[in-house]
Amino acid sequence: MRCLLVTLEYPPFYGGIANYYGHLVKAWPQADEVTVLDNNKGQLLAPQGKWPWRRSLVSLWRALKQGHYDFVLVGQILPLGTVVWLLSFIFPIKYGVFLHGMDWGEALKRPRKSWLAQRILRRSALIIAANNYTADLVKGTMPLLSSRIIVVNPGIDSVEPPLVAPEYLASLRQRYNLEGCQILLTVGRVVERKGVDKVLEALPQLLPYYPKLRYIILGNGPYLPVCQQLMADLGIKDEVIFITNATDEEKAAWYQLADIFIMPARAKDGDFEGFGIVYLEANQAGKPVIAGQSGGVGDAVVDGVTGLMVDPQSPRAIAQAVRRLLNDESLRRQLGKNGQARLQQFLWPRQAHLLRDKIKEVL
Repeated sequence: MRCLLVTLEYPPFYGGIANYYGHLVKAWPQADEVTVLDNNKGQLLAPQGKWPWRRSLVSLWRALKQGHYDFVLVGQILPLGTVVWLLSFIFPIKYGVFLHGMDWGEALKRPRKSWLAQRILRRSALIIAANNYTADLVKGTMPLLSSRIIVVNPGIDSVEPPLVAPEYLASLRQRYNLEGCQILLTVGRVVERKGVDKVLEALPQLLPYYPKLRYIILGNGPYLPVCQQLMADLGIKDEVIFITNATDEEKAAWYQLADIFIMPARAKDGDFEGFGIVYLEANQAGKPVIAGQSGGVGDAVVDGVTGLMVDPQSPRAIAQAVRRLLNDESLRRQLGKNGQARLQQFLWPRQAHLLRDKIKEVL
């Protein structure tokens, strides 16, 4: 079996979707079964002119003529799905389309795109949803295609956390004056839907009970100035630390130092958290999580088992969840332990086997 993955986003391109495809290919049971056609050298999108995806039509035509592929994996329903759909009338190929969430929502906003996206899926052999929330959205729009949908969540490399030297942990505590402090941690791009602002709004409700509570945010993004102004308005600048350039080693260390990982993600203008690999990274370190009831987060976090799900719009609900965990060390430990045990089902080789086996079924 030979597969061709065609995608606009692939390493070294940075981002969650590129990371998803890169890990799937790396973990594929038979490494020589998957060839990747990406846009890292401009093979798929023309830099200017009408219909920039016209270049992908030529590149994919050549690849299909030369490669004799059994199955094509489409990384983006629009525009690449359009190209594969058109070529499927010429070449005897079967294809599957990946959907992460916002891509499907955006496709449905305009009648022309909706018409095209639905025809692309109707002709597909597989619809690969990155989370159950997106799978349910597709089922709601196109119930007759439910049997073609498979959920392949993002994965993780190991159940065990990266090793961090105790001396390094101690140096971070000293550098940021955190001795004896309780630590909340968020890791992620600082955009509105991640919920950093709502955690900031919850802090004044918590600090009277936990005066040594500190909130650490690893990340940068367009919403950072808004959050910094909010900190000043709330008078909590001394209790919040933004670290915008953390290394992988530093990130692993903060997971170890944190008492609670918190990211109450919410939907914003049709955009939502497709999964949240950071919740798994926190569980990998044995830490409980607080997450927002939104999007595909329910695949990554099991409420009351690996963490607590809250109304992401409510600082009061967020504060209550934090208090519940800070007041109950045994609960924190149990949720973290449960989360770490659950990681087995998210290991990348398992995800790749799941997809490969399904492809073999439809060939």
